Amino acid sequence: MRRTSRLVRPTSSTPTRAVARSEQIEARGRRNPEAYAVYVEGFRRPRTKRCDAYRHGAGKSPMALRMLLAALAHRKSQIAIACLSVALGTALVATAVSLRGTQQTLERELSRYGANLLVLPSPGRSLDETSLTTLDQMMGSGDLESYSPLLSLAANIGERDVGVAGVRFAQARNLHPWWSVKGAWPTDGSSALIGANAALKLGIQPGESFTVRTRRAAVTLRAAGLLGTGGSEENQIFVELQTAQTLAGRPGALSLIEGRAPSRKLASLTRELGSSIPDAEVRTPILVAKAEERLIRRLERLLILVSIVVLGASTLGVLATMTARVLERRREVGLMKALGAAEERVTLLFALEAAAIGVIGGLGGAGLGLLLTTVITLQLSGALLPPSPWAPLIGLGVGLGVSLSASLAPIRRAARTAPAVILRGE
Repeated sequence: MRRTSRLVRPTSSTPTRAVARSEQIEARGRRNPEAYAVYVEGFRRPRTKRCDAYRHGAGKSPMALRMLLAALAHRKSQIAIACLSVALGTALVATAVSLRGTQQTLERELSRYGANLLVLPSPGRSLDETSLTTLDQMMGSGDLESYSPLLSLAANIGERDVGVAGVRFAQARNLHPWWSVKGAWPTDGSSALIGANAALKLGIQPGESFTVRTRRAAVTLRAAGLLGTGGSEENQIFVELQTAQTLAGRPGALSLIEGRAPSRKLASLTRELGSSIPDAEVRTPILVAKAEERLIRRLERLLILVSIVVLGASTLGVLATMTARVLERRREVGLMKALGAAEERVTLLFALEAAAIGVIGGLGGAGLGLLLTTVITLQLSGALLPPSPWAPLIGLGVGLGVSLSASLAPIRRAARTAPAVILRGE
């Protein structure tokens, strides 16, 4: 009885060499049927197991990794161009994110330099402590971070003229954290802070007593500490506010009020204070710093707009690269599916390749974005401010998102490839 080989079924489209090989095997089977049966059975079992394992994904990871590395090594120029396009778009996004974090850091750094808000009396007007009620309400609502009232006057110590500033020491210490005091902060109205230059001219050391005189009063004070600020404060003597009002003979009087508010609320708070205290003018002294903040904000918006355009171009670049690679590997995909590979298997291989492009481009773009952020902050503020820690993660996510989204159409086309059409050369 004639046995038909299941290895190759002769048809009109079967290659001649395969038909000849099949006829050879059948001829040997007619001469020795038992050996032929053993041969066919031994061939069928290992092949079936391999096909089933391939079809159901057994041993998927090592094989997928080897195929991924081989695919990345093939046509390296295409992969490099795709990674570069993703990196450029990711770099701009990472820079914009880092600048947003840098803006918050810059605001915190500026808060260390004291007041960003001044309340001054209008021409011909005067300030008093009743104006502080409005600021206390703003402190309670969180609109104002801190404030410190101040009264300035001229006085004498011995035969020398000296400038005296009356403050509330607890509030002044909170508003000016960068003030350096050698000794101790005053704790009551009988002690004072002596500016470093004033102490040198007057010959006063911490712990010594001295008498301050004006036309209206004289007060004996003890030097609690020496004040160093690097500014005009070093030429003054700071006393408790009530003591200064006594020396000036003006109970409740104020020369100005210093305050610190969040930058995002500074404009609205200035308008509100101007309407609440009609006898006062409200100013913001840190104009250069605010200009830098506005410049960073505008640059951030510009980078976002440019990022959208560049990311669109990056998506088109990855789409073109993945489409070309799918077309180049049509025969490989057809052979894989003819051997039993499911659509999920083909999708996984191309998705891994797209993910690799996204990871490489995303990490490279995140690093480039951090470098751009460092250069921009150095040029704008002259200081090296730490960028946002989320920038690398966001860059990696953007790179993966761009690469995978651009590869969806080519991957779907590869997964739906009909093996018979490909192997026939159509």
